[in-house]
This record gives sequence, structure tokens and C-alpha cells, in this order.
Amino acid sequence: MKILFAGTPAIAVPTLKALSDTHQVSGVLTNPDRPAGRKNILTPSPVKVCALELAIPVFQPEKLDEKFIAFLKAEGFDTLITFAFGKIFKKDFLDIFTNGAFNIHPSLLPRWRGPAPINAAILAGDTVSGITIQKMALRMDTGDIALQLPFPLDGNESAPDLTEWKKLVSDIETMDKEVTIGLVGKYIQLHDAYLSVAEALRHAGYGFGADVKIEWIDSEELNESNYEESLSSLNGIIVPGGFGDRGIEGMILAAKYARTHNLPYFGICLGMQIAVIEYARNVAGLKDACSGEFHDATDVKVIDFMPGQSDSVDKGGTLRLGSYPCVVTKGSLLERCYYGDAASDEERIISERHRHRYEFNNDYKDVLTGAGLVISGQSPNGELVETVEIPENTFYLGVQFHPEFKSRPNRPHPIFRKFIESALDIRG
Repeated sequence: MKILFAGTPAIAVPTLKALSDTHQVSGVLTNPDRPAGRKNILTPSPVKVCALELAIPVFQPEKLDEKFIAFLKAEGFDTLITFAFGKIFKKDFLDIFTNGAFNIHPSLLPRWRGPAPINAAILAGDTVSGITIQKMALRMDTGDIALQLPFPLDGNESAPDLTEWKKLVSDIETMDKEVTIGLVGKYIQLHDAYLSVAEALRHAGYGFGADVKIEWIDSEELNESNYEESLSSLNGIIVPGGFGDRGIEGMILAAKYARTHNLPYFGICLGMQIAVIEYARNVAGLKDACSGEFHDATDVKVIDFMPGQSDSVDKGGTLRLGSYPCVVTKGSLLERCYYGDAASDEERIISERHRHRYEFNNDYKDVLTGAGLVISGQSPNGELVETVEIPENTFYLGVQFHPEFKSRPNRPHPIFRKFIESALDIRG
């Protein structure tokens, strides 16, 4: 008898070791090495690692084609034992093994099929599980059962609790509301440029049973003659991050529309700077207000690269990168986003991720706050403005950081959640 063992993940390793202790395993079939980890390092399967330690020849074909089948026949393999190999075997492959092909399945078939039968048994509260050895058939888990070995489950076993994820899937499948958010940006031809923002918007909708429809709006196409009509059907506007002067005036028009129509506005990084520029021009009377990034010649740089302003924090080159603390102003919209209506006498500090170069110019802090703009978040030393808002509006918030990076399907970021809640209220 010449045995070929087929398997790939760690769960198959104990079976290979036990089989090699009692029988001559002449070869191991496993999947090819695959890139793994953030550095995409080529990594062997656990079964391959085990086989090499046991000095068993390893076969890793990309396909179980005629050439490989002919090789196995020539080598005289007549018995196949498989445990979680990861591919379905076709008839011409199974026909090689004259002594039979057998699959080891970690459950008492047919009770649980699929990729995680032990977890399924534990989560279902079963009092018994086991191992099934069955003759392999062309359809998965349908061959004749050769042997079953039951073992008790005493209730102390653990498995991943999927209750929260199952509820999330159910919420997504039963969404009964819809809200339309205009994403105003300069890179909208490539939606993946805003993937984190788009997904964070969708995450925020799940908890409200709302399908968030994104209307992709090219800021270069917005102008004085069309912006009112272009934005009139939206329930909210979000302006995400970006660099350079292209499309900036269209974003400023979008911020103006949201402010003057009390439409929920959420500005992220560049989007916060856009809100500051629009407010400076049209409310504070600073007609030439702009950013040093876009218009270096202007004398009114409400946003600028400020030498010395962020000397006290570590930067990546000239960028402020990574997580930084932000002191939250009491009674602000920002505070309600993170803490609800629960009051506290203690100083509240949040921490969010950053990736930007230009900052709010503190030379204009008094002028802008005197005109009604609220600075609702600052660095602990008060030197760096992190968030701005307009209290007269239902939701008008600009943040210098990137909250989208911390959003998850089952844990939407609190600012995104409040933004979508406000957009739903506007929709009615």
C-alpha cells in the first residue's frame, strides 16, 4: 500500500503525524506556497512544514492535470487519505487510487457540513461531535461512511461567537431605508481612492437599517451656475481628503450649499479646510481667504503650512502622520458624536489618525470664531485646531483627522454614525 496524504491547513497536521506513526506515507499533496502577511512573504502550508519535518516528499502542483496524474500512477500511489485539502477532486484523479480514496471530516456527518463543523457543533450546543471517515465521492461529503468516532462535548469548549456578525448580516439583508450622500471630490473617477470613506458611510447606515447610496460628484464640474441644482437631491454632503488645488472651488461651493441649506456636511482633512475657507469668505468677510497650498500669493491664508506650529509633535517629513490626541469642547456637536448627551465635568480627549501637511492658521482664530465658527477640538496645548463646526446647523462638522480608518462594519465610527443619522432626519 502506497499512501498519498492530501491536506493544507494546521487542522490537518495532527492527522498526518498520527498516520505517519502507523503507516508508510509515501507522499504529501498540499497547495502551493502563497504570499502571506503585510509583506507578502511566500509562505508554505502547515502541512508542508510538517511533511518536511517528517522527511516525506511534498507535491505542490498548481493543477491536478494529466501530467501530475501520470506521475502519481508511475509512482504507484494506490491509496489517498485527505483532510482539508481545499479542492474538490475529479473522477480521473480519484480513479488513480485502486485501494480507495478516503476523506477525514471533523464532525459526525451528515450533522454538520462545511468549513467549520466543530465550531458549528459547539455554537449549536451539541453534546457530542466526532470524526467521520468516508469513501470519497464526486460530490462533497456524500460518500459512504466507513467509520465514525464520536467524542463528547461537555460545554466547556469554546468557538468564535458569530452572534454579532449574524445580526449584522440580518440587518443588511433587511434594510428598509435609503439615504443619498453626495461625495464631492477630485478623484471620483477612481472610486477606490475613497474606499475607506465609502465603506465607513455604509457601516454607519447598517445600524439604522439604511442603505447609503453614494452620489459621486466631481468637484471640478461644480460651478456657480449649476451647483444648486447638482446638490439639491442630496440628504448630506461629505468632502474627503485630497491634495493640490484642482477642484477646490467646486468643493467650496458644496460647503456653501450645505451651510446655507442646513444640509448635513462632513468635511474630512481637506474637507475641514474647505469648510474654514468657505466660512471665512462668505461669513467672516475675508473675501480672498484661501489656503497656502492652493494660492500662495493670497494675503489671507486661513489654512497654511505653519513653521513652528507643530514643532512639538513628531511628523513624517513635513506631514503630521499617525494618531494624535484632541481635546473635545464641551457642549459641541463633536462631543455629542462621541459621548451622546451624557455630560461630564472631566476633560474629554479623543485620539484619531492624521495624514496632512497644512493646518488651520491661528492668526485667524479670533476673526473666525468671532463670526460664529466654533472650534470644537484642539490639541492639548491649544496650538493645533482639529475640528470646526457651525452650531446653527443641524450637522456641520469638519475634522482634520481621518475617522474613516477606524470604522468597522459592526462598529461604525461615531462621527459617521451621527452624520448618517442627521441625513436620515433630513430625508424624513
